[in-house]
Amino acid sequence: MRKLWDNIEEYVCFTVAVVLLSLTFANIVSRYVIHASISFTEEITTNLFVLLSTMGTALAVKRGSHLGLSILTDTLPKRAAELTAMFSCIIGAVVGCVLFYCGCTMVRNQLLYGAVSITLTIPAAIYGVFLPIGMFFVTVRFLQRAAQCWRNARGSAATGSLSDQSGTPIA
Repeated sequence: MRKLWDNIEEYVCFTVAVVLLSLTFANIVSRYVIHASISFTEEITTNLFVLLSTMGTALAVKRGSHLGLSILTDTLPKRAAELTAMFSCIIGAVVGCVLFYCGCTMVRNQLLYGAVSITLTIPAAIYGVFLPIGMFFVTVRFLQRAAQCWRNARGSAATGSLSDQSGTPIA
C-alpha cells in the first residue's frame, strides 16, 4: 500500500497520458480515413488534461522539480534557503487547499443542479472531480515538501556550523 501511495502520481499520469494519446490518435485516424471526427474525444481529452495537469504538478512537487525562482535563495545560507523553501511550500499548500475547496464546491453544485456534459450528457461531476482529486495530491505533496525543508533547516541548525552566504563553512 505504501508503494501505491508513494507512486500514485506516476501511475495516474501514465494511465491518463496513454488514454489521451489513444483517443487523440483514434480521432486523427478517423478524420483522415472516414473524414469525420469522433466528437466525444474532445470532451474526454479536455477533461483528462485537467487531471494530468494537476497530478503532474503534484509529481513535480514531490520530486522537488516544480518551478521556482532561485536567484534569491541561491545567495542565502543553507538554513535560510531551506526556511524560504518551506515558506514557499506552505504558500503552495494554501493555494492547493483553496483550489481543492473550490473544486469540491464546483462538484457539489454540479451534483445539486444536475449538470451534464455537453457531448456525452453524463454527469459533469464525473469530470469535475478531477480538480479536487488533483489538488488534494498537490496540497499533500507541498506539505510533505515543507516538512522536509523544516527537517533540513533544523538539521543545518543542529550542526551548529556557521556558513557564509555561499554555504561555505566558516572556521
